[in-house]
Amino acid sequence: MSYAGVWFIVVLFGGLSASGWYMLMRTFGSAYAKILVPAIWLALVLVPAPVPEFSGHYAPAFVVLVFEGLFQSEGNAGVALRLLAAGVCLAVAAVSLVFLILRRRRQADVGQQ
Repeated sequence: MSYAGVWFIVVLFGGLSASGWYMLMRTFGSAYAKILVPAIWLALVLVPAPVPEFSGHYAPAFVVLVFEGLFQSEGNAGVALRLLAAGVCLAVAAVSLVFLILRRRRQADVGQQ
């Protein structure tokens, strides 16, 4: 299978599984959490990390983290871990920013009435 084909499968899996997380969170009271959990999941699944020993090739960072951290005796999982942490932080920040903007817009609309 081609490199692009594998990434297509990863993105497809990420989207479908994030939809599953959203459906599981349907009955949860907080709209923020309903969106935040799938966003964090997408960050964990889709953030790419360079594959050591294969210059120019990337794999999902969680896969690189597992293989470099657990299966390689001289593995360096630090890069993948930092990329995952950055991806999760960006996902949380993006969802929080969107909810903050929407809340302020709603409050402004209520204030005008």
